[in-house]
Amino acid sequence: MEEFAEAVLKMDIFFFVSTVLAVAIGLLLGIALYYLIRTLRSIMRTAERVEEEVRGIADDVASVRGYVRKKTIGAKEQVEAGLGLVGGYAKAFAKLGLEQVVASVMKRMGNSGTAKRAAGARRRAAKRADGEEV
Repeated sequence: MEEFAEAVLKMDIFFFVSTVLAVAIGLLLGIALYYLIRTLRSIMRTAERVEEEVRGIADDVASVRGYVRKKTIGAKEQVEAGLGLVGGYAKAFAKLGLEQVVASVMKRMGNSGTAKRAAGARRRAAKRADGEEV
C-alpha cells in the first residue's frame, strides 16, 4: 500500500507542478498578448498620423503644382507675345524690302555681340528707309 501511496503522491506532485506551470505560462502569454495588442494599437495610431501627413503633403504638392502651372502659363503667354512682337517687326522689315538689312544686323549681332554695331546698323537701316545716303 505504501507503494500505491507513494505513486499517488508522485502523481499529485506531477499534476501540481504541471498546473502551476500551465498557469504561469498562461499568465506570461496573457501579459505578452496585452503588450502585443498595445504595440499594434500604437502602430495603427502612428500609421494614421503618417497617412494624414501624407495627405497634407499631397495637398501641398498639388497647390505648388497649380502655382507653377499658373506662373508658367503666364510666362508662356508673355514669351508668345514677345515672339509675336518680334515676328511683327520681321514682317514689317520684309514688307519694306529691308530683308538684307535685317540679315546683316542679325549677322553682326551674332558675330560681334556688341550693342554699338547693332545700333549703327539700325540707324543705317532707318536712313536707307528714309531715302538718305549712308
